[in-house]
Amino acid sequence: MSWKPEVSVEEASALLAKVYGLVGESVTALPGYDDANFCVRTADGGKYTLKFSHFGESEGFLDMQNQSMEWLVNKGLCAPAAIPSVSGALIPQVTLKKPGGGEEQTFVRLLKFIEGSTLMHAAPSPQLYHSVGAFAAKMDQAWTGFSHPFVRTDYAWDIKNLMGMKPYVSSLTRAETPAPQIKLVEAVFDQFEKEVLPLLDSIPSGVIHCDGNALNIIVDEERNEVKAFIDFGDVSHTNLVNELAILMAYAMIDKIRKEEKAEGGPGAEKDTRILEVGKNVLQGYGQVSPLSDTELRLLPCLVKARLVTSVLFSAHTLLQRPEDKDYLTVDARPGWILLQLLSSRSDAELLATLRPC
Repeated sequence: MSWKPEVSVEEASALLAKVYGLVGESVTALPGYDDANFCVRTADGGKYTLKFSHFGESEGFLDMQNQSMEWLVNKGLCAPAAIPSVSGALIPQVTLKKPGGGEEQTFVRLLKFIEGSTLMHAAPSPQLYHSVGAFAAKMDQAWTGFSHPFVRTDYAWDIKNLMGMKPYVSSLTRAETPAPQIKLVEAVFDQFEKEVLPLLDSIPSGVIHCDGNALNIIVDEERNEVKAFIDFGDVSHTNLVNELAILMAYAMIDKIRKEEKAEGGPGAEKDTRILEVGKNVLQGYGQVSPLSDTELRLLPCLVKARLVTSVLFSAHTLLQRPEDKDYLTVDARPGWILLQLLSSRSDAELLATLRPC
């Protein structure tokens, strides 16, 4: 059963007025994996994101998100800020309808909207993808010293916990995924267990965003650079290089989508352009936070590990929530393409291609 609340635009508008004392001139639904999200514009020109948390969410976890964003703002970076309700609460409770019937209390937050385009909708360029890596490195550096009891430390989406995803391979079988694709996934598990796991404790750790996909990165298109990251629900304490692996995976997925729309060039040339995006992100990140030789050596497998986690979660969740197919598969199909591309080369070949000169 889905724990995502069912909220109509009309209900969101009514709760916005009741809880925050604001009248929405326009209220439109936004995509969300677990939460019900809305973009709100008010008559005075204000723009916000209204987020209804999934049932079972904890107040402490939402407080961690608010504090992690506030920490970045205090360090001089752009991040969403939580707006208090009419009662002064940053995380008020509301009663919402549950899927399948009945009602239950959950939390709502109103966040300042960050103006700009998402990376998914921005024009691609080497400078922009370089900025993706550089901004994330600055963000992770800014979080040095940040702590909160609800920062994730044992999260299924965290690359370091890849082996915990093995049971989800059965979802691929149930979804009738072709055998060659399942073999790609199994090969990444084998490599990760043998080559990555033994070294994770020897490389730096810290707080990271952990979900830098193309919908969670806001771009200033005039300046052709990243303005902010949004959606802090996956903030985790893990190996720092995992942030880079996640960014490279999703940036190359973003490039695959855009290449398909442009329908440009033969396959080999297209592959080169896709890998060049990974190189741009790596260069941007590395110029702010240089990587050790060990981190670089592990990077190709870490990128593939994130892709495996993404396609497995997509297959597993799609079996439970087929009505959310469009959102749940936005990264899965190009993710398979990228996993095939990366798996067709040795890690040494990938590093030779991806590593900046």
